[in-house]
Amino acid sequence: MGILLWLLFGLIAGAIAKFLMPGKAPGGIIMTIVLGIVGAVVGGFVGTLLGFGEVSGFNLGSMALAVGGGILVLLIFGLVTKARA
Repeated sequence: MGILLWLLFGLIAGAIAKFLMPGKAPGGIIMTIVLGIVGAVVGGFVGTLLGFGEVSGFNLGSMALAVGGGILVLLIFGLVTKARA
């Protein structure tokens, strides 16, 4: 059930991250949502490793980890794609 929750969080986190980081994102909204899903998984993994928590349900702490991971992945993706352009 944990990975399914992170996928759901990723969809939401991708939309929130896009809202928090306005501007022209490389890849459009679909890529932003996919990166949000990746970011949610990354955020959950890093959060669990650092002891911030784990997915125990649909709660504010889990959503914060997912959004934080989504923003981190979107920032890194933006830096990498701008460096190649």
